Amino acid sequence: GTSVALGRLCGLQFRISTISFTAIDDASIKSILKDTEAEEKNE
Repeated sequence: GTSVALGRLCGLQFRISTISFTAIDDASIKSILKDTEAEEKNE
């Protein structure tokens, strides 16, 4: 995904290049990475 897409995901109107998760489990991380890889293949 792009920084603009990440901004949309967070409900913000601007680009986000980094994001910090303070409480997240491995399953959530793997899910996010899987979604990101799928998006990159589609571009």
